[in-house]
Amino acid sequence: MPMGLPSSFNQPPYDFRVITPSLTCFCGTQWNKIEHRLFCHITQNWRGRPLTSRTAVVELIAATTTKTGLTVRCELDENTYAKGVKVSDAEMAALNISGDAFHPEWNYTIAPRPTPDST
Repeated sequence: MPMGLPSSFNQPPYDFRVITPSLTCFCGTQWNKIEHRLFCHITQNWRGRPLTSRTAVVELIAATTTKTGLTVRCELDENTYAKGVKVSDAEMAALNISGDAFHPEWNYTIAPRPTPDST
């Protein structure tokens, strides 16, 4: 199993997908539906408030709601991650990755590999 994924990732009863939409693409920002529908409410929520710490930012993001019922879940990831970790070609080949139609190099889904009995 590649680094960072639990060994149970591909075992029942787990059947989940990791979806990685890019929210930092400078060239695609104007087309990113998530940014347009979410970030405008976040910035309205923290307007005029000092962003003095990461905790303050997380709390302000998590307090964001809209009239139509949108709520935001946000938490600070305080884990320390090693830099420069190399993933081998074999580890990459073992993943079930499918790229999105729009910029698959930035937007992709990692899903459990199909089991022989599920095909």
